[in-house]
Amino acid sequence: AYGADNWGFGTFPGQYSMALLLREDFEVLEDRVRTFQLFPWSSMPDNLAPVDPETGDPWYSEQEWSWFRLSSKSHWDVPVRLPNGAVVHFLVSHPTPAAFDGEEQRNQKRNHDEIRFWADYLSGASYIYDDQGEVGGLAPDASFIILGDLNADPQKGSSYNDPMGRLILSHPRVRGDFVPATRSPGIDPKWAELDDVDTAQWGMRIDYVLPSQDIAVRDGAVERPTTEAARVSDHFPVWLDLTVPAPSGR
Repeated sequence: AYGADNWGFGTFPGQYSMALLLREDFEVLEDRVRTFQLFPWSSMPDNLAPVDPETGDPWYSEQEWSWFRLSSKSHWDVPVRLPNGAVVHFLVSHPTPAAFDGEEQRNQKRNHDEIRFWADYLSGASYIYDDQGEVGGLAPDASFIILGDLNADPQKGSSYNDPMGRLILSHPRVRGDFVPATRSPGIDPKWAELDDVDTAQWGMRIDYVLPSQDIAVRDGAVERPTTEAARVSDHFPVWLDLTVPAPSGR
């Protein structure tokens, strides 16, 4: 079903991509939005470039590797001004599943490095540049929320070397101690066998809302559908209720 000629999963441009929906009183600072769709995987230092397990040669040809994107969809930094004047950077991505490959582990390694990108971005890594050519990571005093289906569980599954646990949830800028959990079994009896924190029907915590340390978490949960009409995905919605401090003087 696939042509083996895509940068990521999908049979047409935009399939398995993402969208950011905001309240009307939230203002996107469009001139400060950064995208990293074209950033080459080879430009990440110490990247996990896959190799052919039989020959030890690079899995991708030299030409392929020079063009191959780190991001299987895109990585977005979308600054949003809230009604209280605070600016929060929504860091949005949808890394490739850490599966559907072979012994070369090309998807597992790409998933790892797509997630690692955010850890490096929060640490201000100088190697990073966006699609407009701007260099560097997120300002050290910026508020942010990491959002998305990151396709990696910190405790189980096939992710490579636990990028969520090692690099994101333990990052000093990330508030990773609050773990949303379900409060109802939902409509499918099989879901009763899932862990309360699982966000996918096959039993993984792979969808995240992770605020910066300066943002307080008031509440949150994983919502499992209670009606057939509400079942729209094989993932469950994850929500947090957050308090974002107003800028000084407001």
